[in-house]
Formats: sequence, C-alpha cells, structure tokens
Amino acid sequence: MGKSNPRRRNKVSSKRPPKHPHDDDYAEVEEGVVDNLTRTAAQPHHTSIPPCLRQLQESHEYAVLEDACSDVAYFAQQQQLNNVFLGEAVPQRVAQLLFLSPYEPPQLNTHADATPSAAAAAEVPQPHKGILYMQIAAAEALRSLVANSEQDGAIDALTSAGVDAATGKSFAEGLACLVQADWQHVQQARRCMTPEDWMDVYREEGEKATGGDEAADEDEATPAAATSTRRRRQAGSTRNSYFALLRHLEEVLALASVCVEASEACAETLSSTVTLLLLLDVLRVATTTTWETLLHPSAHYYADEAQAPVVSETVLAMRAYKRREACLLASLAVSTADVLLLLSPENPSLAQVFIGSRGNSGTTVSAFPSSSPPAAGSNAAMTAEQTAFLNTAVDAVDLRAWLAEKPAVEVQLQERFSDASLPSFLGAQHTVVAMERERVLYDLLRATLAIQGVLLHIAPVPANLQRVLPLLNDALHKVSLPMRVWCGVLPLLMGTGAGADEDVRAAATTLTTHRLRSTRSAVRLLHVMVNAVGEKNDTDRYEDDEAAFAANPLAALLQSGSLFYAFGLLLKDVLWMSPNRDANGNAAVLADPTHPTATRDVMVWQTQQRALRAEASSNAVATEVQMVLLATEVNVWEVASTLLLMLPVASLGDPALTWRALMQAVLSRFELHLDATASEGVGDSAHANILQRSARMHELLWMQLESLGQMQWTMQRKQSSAAGTACNHVQATSADVDLLIRISWETSASALLKQACVGTVGLLCASMQSAEAAATAARFALAVLANGGPAATTHGKNLLDLCTQLVPGKVPSNPAERRAWRQRLALADAAATVRCEAANTLVDLFLDERHDAAVYWPLGVQDRLSAFKTQLAGYVKRRQQLDREAQRLYRISTETPEAAQWSEVLENLYGFIDYKAQHK
Repeated sequence: MGKSNPRRRNKVSSKRPPKHPHDDDYAEVEEGVVDNLTRTAAQPHHTSIPPCLRQLQESHEYAVLEDACSDVAYFAQQQQLNNVFLGEAVPQRVAQLLFLSPYEPPQLNTHADATPSAAAAAEVPQPHKGILYMQIAAAEALRSLVANSEQDGAIDALTSAGVDAATGKSFAEGLACLVQADWQHVQQARRCMTPEDWMDVYREEGEKATGGDEAADEDEATPAAATSTRRRRQAGSTRNSYFALLRHLEEVLALASVCVEASEACAETLSSTVTLLLLLDVLRVATTTTWETLLHPSAHYYADEAQAPVVSETVLAMRAYKRREACLLASLAVSTADVLLLLSPENPSLAQVFIGSRGNSGTTVSAFPSSSPPAAGSNAAMTAEQTAFLNTAVDAVDLRAWLAEKPAVEVQLQERFSDASLPSFLGAQHTVVAMERERVLYDLLRATLAIQGVLLHIAPVPANLQRVLPLLNDALHKVSLPMRVWCGVLPLLMGTGAGADEDVRAAATTLTTHRLRSTRSAVRLLHVMVNAVGEKNDTDRYEDDEAAFAANPLAALLQSGSLFYAFGLLLKDVLWMSPNRDANGNAAVLADPTHPTATRDVMVWQTQQRALRAEASSNAVATEVQMVLLATEVNVWEVASTLLLMLPVASLGDPALTWRALMQAVLSRFELHLDATASEGVGDSAHANILQRSARMHELLWMQLESLGQMQWTMQRKQSSAAGTACNHVQATSADVDLLIRISWETSASALLKQACVGTVGLLCASMQSAEAAATAARFALAVLANGGPAATTHGKNLLDLCTQLVPGKVPSNPAERRAWRQRLALADAAATVRCEAANTLVDLFLDERHDAAVYWPLGVQDRLSAFKTQLAGYVKRRQQLDREAQRLYRISTETPEAAQWSEVLENLYGFIDYKAQHK
C-alpha cells in the first residue's frame, strides 16, 4: 500500500495522549468546513464502531481529525469496518478534508525594522502544518479505504459523488488539481529554504538521537527546553514547510496510484497532457536532485561523522538537510513513477507526450519508433530536459555501477545468518547514515525500473527491450531472493538480534523493506517484458503457445544472457526449494525436497515463518514486511504462469518435484486463509496471521492461489498433450485432488481459479485410471455444472435464470447504472465459463466406455449434460441479443473472448451426447 504515515501512532487508541507532537494542530477548523463534514441528520452508532467516526463528524481540531484519519486508515483494512465506513460516507468526508486549502492569507509585516526579505516572505501565503499533517493522514486513509474495499465500493463512492459544491470539481479533478498545486508549493518552499532551516533539521535529528523531544515533555525538563520545543511546535504556519509538503505530495500521488488502478475516471483525468507533463517534471526534478546529492564530488553528505574530520555545525546541518531531502525526493520519485507506470498501458495520451515530443523539441527518447509524427501545433511535447532525463534514466549507468559492487546471487546464497551479526545485504557499512544512502539508492532503482516499464508499455520494440534488459538482469542477479532476505532480517524483526543499537536496527529493517520492494519492481518489469514479447507470438499461424513463442523473433532476447537463470533462482526462493542447479546449469530445476539438508532448511524456514506470523499481529514492521512479500510472490507467480504457457514444461526438470513444490505452496497459502478465517471472532488477543488484519492482504493471497492454480492446470495439460493421453507424471495423490476441490468451493476463489481447479481435477483423476477417481471427478464436475461460478452466482440456478436475475434485459441508459450492469454481466459470463469447463471435463472423462457402466450412467451424467446443453444454447443466444442491443443503442461492445469457448463446448456436447445415446 505504499509508504505509511511516519507520524502514525504505534497503537490505535480512542484515548488521546496527554501531549501531542504538534500543539499547533489543536487550532480549530473553520465552522463552514465543519458544517460540510457533519451529517445532516444524526444517526445512532453501534457500540463497536470506532470512535474515529464520531471524531470525523464532530471535531473542529486539526490534530483530532488527523488522529481520526489515521485510525480510519488502520481500521479500513478490516473488511467489516471498511463496509461500515462506506455506509457512513467516510470516504466523502475524508476527501473533503484532503481538498481543504492549507494556505492562510498572507500577513503583511508592519514593523518598521522589518527587512525586505522578511517582508517578501510574509507576502507569500504560508501553509498551516496542522492542516498538512491532517491531509497526509487523510490521503493515507483514503488509500486504505480504496485498496481494501470490496468490489471497488470506496472508489465508486468517491467518483460517483458528482461535483463538490465547495470546490466545483469532481474527485478525480480535485486529485489532479491537488497534485499540480502541491508541486508548485514544493518548488516555492524549496526556494525559500535558508541556513536557519538546515539548523532546524540538524537539531531535530539531535533530539531524536538523545530523546530530547520526550525529555522536554517531562516535568523535570528545564523551562528553556520546554519553551524551545513548544515554540518549534507552534511554528506550524510560520516555519518553512518544505519537507511537510514533500510528504504531502508523496501521499497524494500514492493515493492517485490506487485510484488510477481502480477507476477509469481517475485514470482518464490524470492522463491529461498537462498532468502528464507535470508528473514527468516532478519525476525529473526529484530524481536528478537526489542523484546530485549522492554523487556530489566534495560535499560528503553521507560521510561517517564519527570518522570524518571535525567540521562546523553549519556543515553538519547542511548534510543533515540534504540527506533528509534526498530520502523524501527518492520516495517522491517512486510514487510519481508508479502513477506513470499504471497509466501507461494502452494510453494514447501518454504515448503522444513521449513520442510526439519530437515535433517540437527536436529530440526524443532514443529507441522509440519514428512513426506517427505529431499533429501540427501539438502541445503534447516534453522539454529537452525531460527527454534527456528519460534517456539517462533508461540507460541507468549509475545504478548499474552501484549494483556491480554487490555480491552475485551465488555468493548471497552461501551466507549463513546468525543473531550475532547483521546480514551482508544491508551493505558494507552498518551505520545509520550508510543504510540511509542504500535506502535512497533502492528507491531510485524502483523509480527507474518503473520508468523502463512505461517505455515498454508505450513502445515495445526490440531496441527498447534491449535497452531495458541490462538493468533488469542486474537487479534480478543482485537484488532478488526475497525469502532469504526475510530470513536474514527475522532476528531484527523478532528482537532477538544482538550487536546493534535501536537506531541501527530501525534503519536496517527499513532498508530491508526497501530492498524487498525493489525486488518486486524488478519482477513487475520482467512481467511487462514477458507480456510485450508474448504479444508478438503468431497465434494465427501456431495454435500452440509453446510453438508460437519458439518462432517469435523476440524470444531470443528473453533467453539470451542469464535472465531465466536469475528468475529460476528467484522462483525456487519463493518456493522454499534448494537453489542447486542441474548438470546443465539450469537454475529452474527444483531440488529434491526429501534431501536431508533441504528438508532441514525448509523445516527451519517454516518455523521462522510461523513465528513471524505471530509477531505480525502486534508488530507493524513485521506486518509491512509480510505485505511486501505477499505482493512480490503475486508478481512472481504471474510471471511464472505466463512463462509456463510458452516454455516446455521439461525446462522445470522433474515434473513430480515441480508439482510437489507447487502443491506445498498452495497448501501453505490455503492454511493461511483457514487460520485467518478461524481467528476472525477470537479478538485481538490471539496471535492470528496477518491476513486477519487486512482485506488487501487476503486479496493478495487469493491472487497467488489463482496463479498457482493456473500453473498446475498448464502443467497437466502439457503433460497430457505430450503423452497423447492423461498421465500422472507429476505423481499427484488423492489428497491433492481433495485440496483443489475444497479450494474451488471457497467464496473468495476467483472464477479463473475455479476453472483451473475443475480442469486440473479432471485431468488428475483421468490419469489415475480408476473408477473411484473417475467418480470423484464426475461428482465434482456435476456440482460445478449446477452451481459453479463466482460466489455471487452460486445459487443453484441454471444459466438462463442466472442471467435473468443478474442482468436485466434492457440496457440502462444511465452511465453509472450501465457500468454496474456490465459488471453483473461479467459475473454471468464467468459462471458460464466455469460451468463450460465442468462440461468439458465430463466429456474428456468419458470419451471412451471404460467407466460408463460404473460411473457415467449411474450418476446420470447424460441427462445433466443434456440439460446444460439446452441452458448453454439459450445463454449464448441471449448473450448475442444483449450485445446487439448495446451496440445499437449506445455504440458499446459487450463481446467476450470466452464466447468462442462456449460455442466450441456447445458443439462438442451435441456430438458427445448423441454418441453416448447411440452406444448405451
């Protein structure tokens, strides 16, 4: 979910602490704003509703509203409370807080002795830090609401609210305007920074190191210290707000990322030429300024002050300021690049900004296609500075030099972690300053990988693939192995590590999280590259994905070098498999898990994993690490599933070992789901796993299961196709079949996962060649034939009744209602696809007559297939009518690629049922 609010409390409590870190935050919100926040009619609240809801509605104080937003961000992770917040219109109220102007009118200095610079500064509207802090928390709350809401409920509530009466803008427009205003304010605040502001940063760091901020709150603190601290706290509307504005913009962009992913309206609004060029400028300034700090030849911003020569306090203050700025700017670059990456697929506006810039600036990002010149007078032009920056970022010379200093993946695999020392992946120097520098570099790596992903989305041509490949290859070789990294940092997370003080441990865990996020960014870029290459497969000429990929001229790019070797090591890492290679040096070959050393290591890892799950229930850092690991695994399985479609299954080595590793991964994730479900009513005192804490984490888990299920289905299809009949080379067992059947009936399982389970179970049971196995598969397929599909469609209705219930015959004229109508239509289509797979499974099971007498006729398969054939024929006809009506009335297409599969299954059913009737 991005970067959390650093000012957030460790524990959520309804009680306010006696002292608040910002006394000025107690300033009251204007009455008019409060009127907009409170509901028009009082509604009773259930006692289980968090008090933050009442605070949002009634409080006039910025600090209280900030705390309320932080609480909303935390509680919104739980699905039940998220739904409560939606029902109470919390997203709309928090959005009003976010769009509240933090700027106060300028106060003219009337003192006779005022200096010209002071007078000029006074004429600039100053932001109130209390409002900025509140809005940072508000942006985080909205991000949590959107990311964890069910069926996009939060983003729908925000985008369907229409134009706000106070701002005159929709939510999407307000978000775009807020990004633009924030960037202007950031630039203005940076220009106003003075050496006195550097000293403030330096003093703040000193107070953190010595606990001076807390000491000032104690009764025994000196009056001078208390007065100084209070004065700095109360300077919210007079001190420079540069860093607060950077955090504000970063959180707004992080919110924009989840909104772009969830809403077409937000994506369209943020795809305007003005906004895209502004995002490019934010990215350029943030990245180049950070690199200037890192590579300054003489300033030594990251020098070890314990070993450096004694310098003046002003120099130390400047270094502290530059380090803080570099950290915030690097994080800002990541957030900005992520927005651009999410906007880039099939985005003609962004493509025009990138490619069309040649017509005005005379330059272009090299390796872009030279076709489609921009129209005359086009304003979609990058500046020469932006174009040069993108070229430099894509080549990534400095990042590659930094990665070259890191040990190779083989060396990393040889390290044995211990509680007595810090792991080597934290860098050569285990000081806070050195780890801050590494953290900044990992953020720059993430931003650069995202920029390269934008490049591939816009112009997936061979020249661009070749430019992107070197950095991706380096990143996978030097910054992968997320599970080993997690094992190395476990002592720090659990508090069992020795030899480091609290500041070093905090810096180390933060650095670890940033490295894990870099791994995810690399895998995400690999997925973009694999998809770009796969789209060039000639599917018209080759029916088989494997043959089409082999004939693809771009496939050689992926297979050149050691990219697949590095990904193979990464795949085995997330599968908890030994990284041993086979005789041919293939890293994707999985080692035998029954080997004593491998078994011992896996047992240790699993014990540690259980320990971290328990710790995650009360440890925010451990929870964040687990969140990153879950998200990284999602990307790894997606890449592996796509590659498995295009590569020979033999490239994974022994199919039985591969299958067993995948089944173990499925089982462990399903157990996580069961544990979380069993713990839902236990309460906070139980050590539940992290999935109980977040709806988003639960979604990531089921996304993993979907990809794993797809991989298993692909393996079985390829094994059967190669053998010419169903075969059990994977050595599957009845327990595997039972697990897949159980998973398919879970309400959280997606339609794709249900379809994969049906197909895999059918192939496995057919390969076992027994009447008992055939009966098991047949009963399962018949149940799916009657009730299969997404959770919302499993009501025991036939397809026509289901379509009538979910999808009204008349296409709605209202756009919002029409969008909901199309979503319900997609549910009906998914049910049809899952049930068609069940029908197809039954046809394949009983192609010959071996099990007809014992299974086919006694179970009534013939009659049920005949009834489904009638349903499917009616559904296909009804579906065609709906599409023609939508085309005629609103010029929209509701066609689905699944329609071809429905027609094929229908044709097979006609022939199969007739054949069985003749040979009864």
